[in-house]
Amino acid sequence: MYRNVKTVAIEFPNAYAAAAVDTTAPTITFQNPTPANGTRAVNYVFVNISANDTGSTISVCTLEWAGVNETMTINGSVSGNDRFCWVNKTSLSDANYTYRVFVNDSSSNNNTA
Repeated sequence: MYRNVKTVAIEFPNAYAAAAVDTTAPTITFQNPTPANGTRAVNYVFVNISANDTGSTISVCTLEWAGVNETMTINGSVSGNDRFCWVNKTSLSDANYTYRVFVNDSSSNNNTA
């Protein structure tokens, strides 16, 4: 994996400073027991992901469930900037459900899975 970094030079009288800006989107990996998207659910679905970003901290995980967005719970660091995000959908009717997950990092980079 490559990290995209933008360098910005800031000019001060008689001095220069450079700052690295994180422009890499976080990666998203679905974890067990998350079912495949569109899977028939009996009465609950536990959506569990790991999110990683090499340059910034994961700040928000959002689940879009059947077209409605809701914030996922973010659990502490797996290692470094890795985070687990989850939500448990309960009392579901026996049906097929579609969902996707959005993840944002503290540098405003985002990804969707």
